[in-house]
Amino acid sequence: MGRLIGKTRAALLLDLDEPASTTTLAHRHALAAGTVSGHLSVLRDAGFVTGQRHRHEIRYRRTPLGEAALR
Repeated sequence: MGRLIGKTRAALLLDLDEPASTTTLAHRHALAAGTVSGHLSVLRDAGFVTGQRHRHEIRYRRTPLGEAALR
């Protein structure tokens, strides 16, 4: 998967077993929140993740397409 979409995007996609915010993912992967946001935008545009507002943040989760891509 890393070769297809890049190691960072693959790592973020793999990390979404449970919905997570940009800030949470940034901390887990030692990346800037803006960097994570950019990667999540690409994954969202590809249909691999979707975001849902939860209070003051958006939590991202894998879509069925994202799940299938990991298999």
